[in-house]
Amino acid sequence: MAEAFRSFVDMLRQQLVALFSQREEKIVIETQRLVRQLGPARVTIQDLAHDLKLSAGHLVASIAAQPAIRWRNISSASASR
Repeated sequence: MAEAFRSFVDMLRQQLVALFSQREEKIVIETQRLVRQLGPARVTIQDLAHDLKLSAGHLVASIAAQPAIRWRNISSASASR
């Protein structure tokens, strides 16, 4: 019984990791697109939230909950343009 529960918890953990990874990836891709379109100095949280169809508060909470979000990827993509 304990092994079945451990397996269930591990499966649930993997699904949550995949879900958060997809959300992170969507935020990164949309941010890169906006940076290319508007320039890094003009992109706002409101622009990003609007394009992701989220409230600015939910977007900020998502970012704060995932400090490992790949902002380095965004920075390097905008720096290389």
